[in-house]
Amino acid sequence: ERLILLADTYAAWWFPHSYIFLTGDAFVAVARALAQAVGQLKDTRFLIRAKHKPECDLEALTKLVAPPPNCEIKMRDVPFVEDLARADLLVSFHSTTVEEAIFARKPVLLWGATSRYSFMPARDEPPTMDDRSVLYRARKAAQLPGMIRAILDAHTGRPLEDAEIASYHWPAETPGIDDLARELATRDPRQATSHPKEKSLAPL
Repeated sequence: ERLILLADTYAAWWFPHSYIFLTGDAFVAVARALAQAVGQLKDTRFLIRAKHKPECDLEALTKLVAPPPNCEIKMRDVPFVEDLARADLLVSFHSTTVEEAIFARKPVLLWGATSRYSFMPARDEPPTMDDRSVLYRARKAAQLPGMIRAILDAHTGRPLEDAEIASYHWPAETPGIDDLARELATRDPRQATSHPKEKSLAPL
């Protein structure tokens, strides 16, 4: 059986950047649409990996999503890499799980129940065996069954290759944390740039 993993987070309504994150009700809409889509697919399972949040706990998710028999909802009980290792496709909207999936050589479907925002550039057309991508995007729920089926057919058993994920790596010459530490340790403090004194504002 092929496994689709939904691993995302959501922000409370008062969070100032909620337009680029899922809200609690948006996460439910995402999960419900995916569950309905995967319910139409044979030899495919759907795992919803949710965070422990009082706004939408496991009982509420189960009631609101009404998962079909091939869908499982659980709170995070094992490290993410373990669930990701079993998955053939990651679905997310705005999360570090997207980058983690890419470097685990897994394809990603960006789906947020709306088309208002795209975390990263993504392909809108379903792939084929000879023409595929790393990131895909669905704008409407009606696209999900066909898009998911095409992604699984093109990627299952065929991990992303070096050339496919090359553009997601920093260039080899990019300084890292070790370079920063060496720079700070060897810098001559007399070369430190001093900031000019701020001028006081004249009374109005």
